[in-house]
Amino acid sequence: MTRNFFEMPRWLKLLTIAGLAAVVLALSKPFSGVGIFGEHISPLTWWRSGAGLAFTLSALIMGYSAILFLRRSQKGRIAHVVGWITMTLGAYIGVHLEHLNPVMLNPGLAFNAALTVGIALYLYLSKAVRLYFIV
Repeated sequence: MTRNFFEMPRWLKLLTIAGLAAVVLALSKPFSGVGIFGEHISPLTWWRSGAGLAFTLSALIMGYSAILFLRRSQKGRIAHVVGWITMTLGAYIGVHLEHLNPVMLNPGLAFNAALTVGIALYLYLSKAVRLYFIV
């Protein structure tokens, strides 16, 4: 798998590292709380709102996608996109259920949606990525 990592296109390496880092972040957040759009949320509130579960699920999906990338499995692409979608929904849940300031919600969701579309386009349309999974 180490050899596969070094054979990946540059941006796919970044997505792989991000997927593995998401797992580390998900494991640390239950104890420290989080910040969403500049608002600190306590660990109790984080889990009570459902956002904690959504973010943990997305982190596990993204970590799994990173392992699939390292194994050159094409299933890693859809898993990574689903992880981003789940993460975006987690932010939405956290803001709405805890009645935080929604002013930043729409631009934040728009940015995450655009980022998710960009990642999906890269994972499916990039010639270098397609070649990586074929070889």
